[in-house]
Amino acid sequence: MDLIADAVGYYVDSAQPGVLYEIGGAGSAYVPLAAPTRLIDTRKKGSALSGPLSTGKPTPWPFGTAASQYTAGVFNATVVQPTGNGFLSLYPYNPQSPGAVPGTSNLNYRTGQTVPSLAITSPGTQLDAKGDYDLGIYLGGQGNAQVLLDWFGFYQTH
Repeated sequence: MDLIADAVGYYVDSAQPGVLYEIGGAGSAYVPLAAPTRLIDTRKKGSALSGPLSTGKPTPWPFGTAASQYTAGVFNATVVQPTGNGFLSLYPYNPQSPGAVPGTSNLNYRTGQTVPSLAITSPGTQLDAKGDYDLGIYLGGQGNAQVLLDWFGFYQTH
Protein backbone atom coordinates (compact mmCIF):
# COMPACT_ATOMS: atom_id res chain seq x y z
CA MET A 1 0.00 0.00 0.00
CA ASP A 2 1.21 3.51 -0.81
CA LEU A 3 0.18 6.31 1.55
CA ILE A 4 0.28 10.07 1.14
CA ALA A 5 -0.43 12.28 4.17
CA ASP A 6 -0.83 16.03 3.77
CA ALA A 7 -0.62 18.31 6.83
CA VAL A 8 -2.83 21.32 6.20
CA GLY A 9 -2.99 22.72 9.74
CA TYR A 10 -2.87 21.91 13.42
CA TYR A 11 -4.31 22.89 16.80
CA VAL A 12 -2.29 24.27 19.69
CA ASP A 13 -2.97 25.18 23.30
CA SER A 14 -3.30 28.98 23.32
CA ALA A 15 -1.19 29.10 26.49
CA GLN A 16 1.61 27.07 24.92
CA PRO A 17 4.98 28.86 25.26
CA GLY A 18 6.67 29.66 21.99
CA VAL A 19 3.50 29.79 19.88
CA LEU A 20 4.30 32.33 17.20
CA TYR A 21 0.85 32.64 15.62
CA GLU A 22 -2.59 32.32 17.08
CA ILE A 23 -5.60 32.96 14.84
CA GLY A 24 -7.30 36.20 15.83
CA GLY A 25 -4.98 36.81 18.76
CA ALA A 26 -7.45 35.19 21.18
CA GLY A 27 -8.02 31.73 19.76
CA SER A 28 -11.07 30.47 17.89
CA ALA A 29 -14.22 28.70 19.01
CA TYR A 30 -16.29 26.28 16.92
CA VAL A 31 -19.85 27.40 16.12
CA PRO A 32 -22.03 24.64 14.59
CA LEU A 33 -24.88 25.56 12.26
CA ALA A 34 -28.38 24.46 13.30
CA ALA A 35 -28.52 22.40 10.09
CA PRO A 36 -26.06 21.83 7.23
CA THR A 37 -26.34 24.37 4.40
CA ARG A 38 -25.54 23.61 0.77
CA LEU A 39 -23.39 26.49 -0.47
CA ILE A 40 -22.38 25.11 -3.86
CA ASP A 41 -23.97 22.61 -6.24
CA THR A 42 -22.53 23.08 -9.71
CA ARG A 43 -25.15 20.66 -11.10
CA LYS A 44 -27.86 23.32 -10.62
CA LYS A 45 -28.33 25.76 -13.48
CA GLY A 46 -28.43 29.42 -12.51
CA SER A 47 -26.42 29.07 -9.30
CA ALA A 48 -23.34 31.20 -8.63
CA LEU A 49 -21.16 28.30 -9.80
CA SER A 50 -22.96 26.22 -12.39
CA GLY A 51 -21.78 23.54 -14.73
CA PRO A 52 -18.79 21.31 -14.10
CA LEU A 53 -15.57 22.92 -12.92
CA SER A 54 -12.54 22.43 -15.14
CA THR A 55 -9.24 21.15 -13.81
CA GLY A 56 -6.34 23.58 -13.59
CA LYS A 57 -8.47 26.68 -12.89
CA PRO A 58 -8.57 28.17 -9.35
CA THR A 59 -12.08 29.34 -8.44
CA PRO A 60 -12.72 31.80 -5.57
CA TRP A 61 -15.85 31.50 -3.42
CA PRO A 62 -16.78 34.28 -0.93
CA PHE A 63 -16.67 33.07 2.66
CA GLY A 64 -16.83 35.80 5.26
CA THR A 65 -16.15 39.48 5.67
CA ALA A 66 -14.03 41.37 8.17
CA ALA A 67 -17.14 41.63 10.40
CA SER A 68 -17.78 37.85 10.43
CA GLN A 69 -14.36 37.04 11.91
CA TYR A 70 -14.41 33.48 10.53
CA THR A 71 -11.07 31.79 11.00
CA ALA A 72 -12.15 28.54 9.30
CA GLY A 73 -15.17 26.72 7.95
CA VAL A 74 -16.15 23.07 8.39
CA PHE A 75 -17.41 21.61 5.13
CA ASN A 76 -18.28 18.40 3.40
CA ALA A 77 -16.86 18.65 -0.12
CA THR A 78 -18.07 16.19 -2.74
CA VAL A 79 -16.88 15.58 -6.29
CA VAL A 80 -19.56 14.14 -8.63
CA GLN A 81 -19.34 12.89 -12.22
CA PRO A 82 -15.63 13.49 -12.83
CA THR A 83 -14.57 12.90 -16.42
CA GLY A 84 -10.96 12.13 -15.44
CA ASN A 85 -8.78 11.26 -12.45
CA GLY A 86 -7.91 14.12 -10.15
CA PHE A 87 -8.09 15.85 -6.80
CA LEU A 88 -9.97 18.68 -5.09
CA SER A 89 -8.30 21.30 -2.91
CA LEU A 90 -10.08 23.85 -0.72
CA TYR A 91 -7.71 26.55 0.51
CA PRO A 92 -7.35 30.19 1.59
CA TYR A 93 -7.66 32.12 -1.70
CA ASN A 94 -5.52 35.23 -2.23
CA PRO A 95 -6.94 37.58 -4.90
CA GLN A 96 -3.48 39.18 -5.29
CA SER A 97 -2.04 35.76 -6.28
CA PRO A 98 -4.96 33.97 -8.00
CA GLY A 99 -2.74 31.26 -9.50
CA ALA A 100 -1.19 30.24 -6.18
CA VAL A 101 -2.70 26.85 -5.33
CA PRO A 102 -1.65 24.42 -2.60
CA GLY A 103 0.32 21.27 -3.20
CA THR A 104 -2.15 19.34 -1.03
CA SER A 105 -5.62 17.93 -1.60
CA ASN A 106 -8.78 17.43 0.45
CA LEU A 107 -9.93 14.49 -1.64
CA ASN A 108 -8.78 12.38 -4.57
CA TYR A 109 -11.07 10.80 -7.17
CA ARG A 110 -11.05 8.56 -10.21
CA THR A 111 -13.10 8.88 -13.37
CA GLY A 112 -16.81 8.46 -12.64
CA GLN A 113 -16.46 8.24 -8.84
CA THR A 114 -18.54 10.27 -6.38
CA VAL A 115 -16.21 11.07 -3.47
CA PRO A 116 -17.07 13.11 -0.33
CA SER A 117 -14.63 14.34 2.30
CA LEU A 118 -14.68 16.50 5.41
CA ALA A 119 -12.63 19.67 5.03
CA ILE A 120 -11.72 22.33 7.59
CA THR A 121 -10.47 25.30 5.64
CA SER A 122 -9.54 28.90 6.43
CA PRO A 123 -10.63 31.71 4.13
CA GLY A 124 -7.99 33.91 2.53
CA THR A 125 -6.47 36.79 4.48
CA GLN A 126 -6.83 39.37 1.70
CA LEU A 127 -10.21 40.95 0.90
CA ASP A 128 -11.43 40.60 -2.68
CA ALA A 129 -12.89 43.51 -4.70
CA LYS A 130 -16.34 42.94 -3.11
CA GLY A 131 -15.00 43.01 0.46
CA ASP A 132 -15.08 39.26 1.05
CA TYR A 133 -12.49 36.77 2.18
CA ASP A 134 -12.54 33.83 -0.25
CA LEU A 135 -12.08 30.09 -0.19
CA GLY A 136 -10.23 28.71 -3.16
CA ILE A 137 -11.63 25.69 -4.99
CA TYR A 138 -9.17 23.89 -7.22
CA LEU A 139 -9.49 20.70 -9.25
CA GLY A 140 -6.22 19.18 -10.34
CA GLY A 141 -5.83 16.31 -12.78
CA GLN A 142 -7.73 15.65 -15.98
CA GLY A 143 -11.18 16.58 -17.31
CA ASN A 144 -13.84 18.28 -15.22
CA ALA A 145 -16.21 17.48 -12.36
CA GLN A 146 -19.30 18.71 -10.56
CA VAL A 147 -18.63 20.00 -7.04
CA LEU A 148 -20.89 20.20 -3.99
CA LEU A 149 -19.97 22.08 -0.83
CA ASP A 150 -22.04 21.68 2.34
CA TRP A 151 -21.34 23.94 5.33
CA PHE A 152 -21.60 22.49 8.86
CA GLY A 153 -20.11 25.26 11.00
CA PHE A 154 -17.23 27.63 11.46
CA TYR A 155 -14.49 28.72 13.78
CA GLN A 156 -14.70 32.33 14.89
CA THR A 157 -12.53 34.60 17.00
CA HIS A 158 -13.85 34.97 20.52
